[in-house]
Amino acid sequence: MPLTDSKIRATKPSPTPFKLTASHGLYLLVSPGGSRLWYLKYHFDRKEYSARWIREPYRRIRSDICIKLRYLRPVNGLPG
Repeated sequence: MPLTDSKIRATKPSPTPFKLTASHGLYLLVSPGGSRLWYLKYHFDRKEYSARWIREPYRRIRSDICIKLRYLRPVNGLPG
């Protein structure tokens, strides 16, 4: 099931941080304090990294990042 704006807004913080996964390594980290940060998990040189993208607003971030990934993957030799 895709990650939607309504699902993100309905999510309540818990005592431990947790992830809401979107797609292609993109996830939203919800902290105990209630802050929400977008991260992108990627691999480089056989190591896993994660890059913090941006805080809110939620609605367009996922679609904007997926569009950018669509163009970056062929350029960097990554599978589409």
